[in-house]
Amino acid sequence: MKRGLIITLTLAVIILATFTLFQRFQVEEKNKNVDLVFDIRQLQQLNNPKERLSFSTLKDYNVSGIAIYEDTLESLQEQKDLHIIKGETLKEKKIFSDIRKIYEEFPYDSNSAFLIFKNKNLSKRVKKLSGQWETLINTKISTTNFGENKEKLLVFFPEWKSEYLSLSLGFDQELIAKIKNNGLKVIPRLINNENSVSWDDKSDQNILNTISADYTIFAGDAVSGYDNNLVQTSKILKKNDINFAMIEAFIAKQNGAKNLGHLLEYNLLRVHSIEQAEMEKYNLQKIVDRYLRSTRERNVRILYLKPFLKTKNNLEIGELNKKFLNELTTGLKEDGFNLGNAASFDFFSNSLLTIYLITLAAAGSGIFLLEKLISFKFKKTFYLLMGLAIISAAGFIYSGRMMFLRKLLALGISVIFPSLAIITQFIDKNDNYIKSFLKTILISLTGALLMAASLSHLSFLAGIDKFRGVKLAFLLPLVFVAWYYLKKEFLADNSLAENYKQLKHFLDYKIRIRDLLIFGFLGLAAVVYLARSGNYSFIPVLNFESWLREFLEDILAVRPRFKSFLIGHPILLLGLYYKDKIKSFMLMITVLVLATIGQITIINTFAHIHIPLKISLIRSFHGLWLGFIIAVVLIYAINFLIKIQERWLLDD
Repeated sequence: MKRGLIITLTLAVIILATFTLFQRFQVEEKNKNVDLVFDIRQLQQLNNPKERLSFSTLKDYNVSGIAIYEDTLESLQEQKDLHIIKGETLKEKKIFSDIRKIYEEFPYDSNSAFLIFKNKNLSKRVKKLSGQWETLINTKISTTNFGENKEKLLVFFPEWKSEYLSLSLGFDQELIAKIKNNGLKVIPRLINNENSVSWDDKSDQNILNTISADYTIFAGDAVSGYDNNLVQTSKILKKNDINFAMIEAFIAKQNGAKNLGHLLEYNLLRVHSIEQAEMEKYNLQKIVDRYLRSTRERNVRILYLKPFLKTKNNLEIGELNKKFLNELTTGLKEDGFNLGNAASFDFFSNSLLTIYLITLAAAGSGIFLLEKLISFKFKKTFYLLMGLAIISAAGFIYSGRMMFLRKLLALGISVIFPSLAIITQFIDKNDNYIKSFLKTILISLTGALLMAASLSHLSFLAGIDKFRGVKLAFLLPLVFVAWYYLKKEFLADNSLAENYKQLKHFLDYKIRIRDLLIFGFLGLAAVVYLARSGNYSFIPVLNFESWLREFLEDILAVRPRFKSFLIGHPILLLGLYYKDKIKSFMLMITVLVLATIGQITIINTFAHIHIPLKISLIRSFHGLWLGFIIAVVLIYAINFLIKIQERWLLDD
């Protein structure tokens, strides 16, 4: 009865989940426009006329826009358009006699500073901000002549602080006009600066409120308005119809980005960029491949570009950058993308009914796994536990913690299904090895489908919310499978006295050098396994591994995971084939653990919702058929070696 109910619930969820995932697939396939955006600062480093990429040239090579920055006091000082004279310098050295009459009019001291703007255009922009600065910082402004009757603007800061270097003068309107006149979009890169803007979302003093753009990419380590004014930022972006372009977190993590994404109801675009140092380090093809991979495999829709500043492949810098753009645009078109007019993904989410059914299916499967692990049958309490699961889910939903519930369900499913797949089809059964292999994969794929459905929401696709508990999802199934095998082998009888004898027998097990080597191998493998799981790892990728990844991508387009086709799936099939011949306890534990890794990997592949569903399906398929072929080859090779060994023994 219980098992039938669990199977019925799971089938119902599979049907609903299929519709949900098809909706997600349609959303992904519909959004195929990609913008190429160049960084203005890096472009300006191409000083040689032969190397320079003009705006019109960039337009010809399908570049969509130019990212520009606010002029801050710090950037103007670096460009020599601003000179800062500290009060302590005036008091100590008594210099700058040509402006003595000016600065002596102000009550300065050692903590004061005078800012001298040399550019007429800058002076006009400063005058527009003078009222705001006077209110915030109590500044005073004066216009005077400095030698040869050159009029310059002087701003007095009674108390100068280093943080004032981030004060913004907004964007260069002449540069903006030039970019637009060449048919390119202006992409403003706003800084998070509470000193230079009013956070009244209706105020014209707020720089964010004065710009007009399709989207903005915030600069620095925080989005504009972090952390007290994010609500106002979201209101301004919505009012001005400006999208939020979010840099991928592993490229540049910006404080407040995820919170802003929630406030904007996930209406954002994902941005991939490559640091200038990497542009000079890697060859052209590797750079192009990385950008293409970000669009194809991570739903990135804005490629933030920087030019090559050094020659490669005997090409002049100008020609090298044109070749870079040509190969990138060609690759995007071949992958089915359109150039220009990047847009955020349409909203999608599965129904509450689907979430409740997933909860029931996960809870039922979890109870079934628990019965296996503790050798206790839940009878009447089974329905009570199922009811508690529904009540808990309702509590999360109606308290506004739906996203937490989705992550909790995903974590539970990622632990339960790979454990059940190995326990029910490997340890408990002794069917035909091909049949058992396929059933094991089918159970894991069911878990993958349920997990993908539980995370089926635009927030996960946009990268605002992510699956949590990756390490637990990779570790707990191994623990459960190993425990179940130990329990079945040594604690099969429910009699306490008999279990004590079995436990004593287990503790008296004689450890041989071979066992110690296996323990050492498993320990080292566990460290590498957990370290390489998830998005971040302290273990670097080996050169051979990088080469193999690139080789597989060239051959298959989508690279399968090493843990699946090189470890998990081959070991599963080998273990099922030689199951009756494996007499060593340690060897069987090793086989079970490695086989479980393959099932975990199947489910984990679908946990990355920002990766297109099509890519996850192809990746899993490649892992299965490659793993199967490797296993078959190994079986034939091992059988051949066994036959040779038997012949040698007969000859002896």
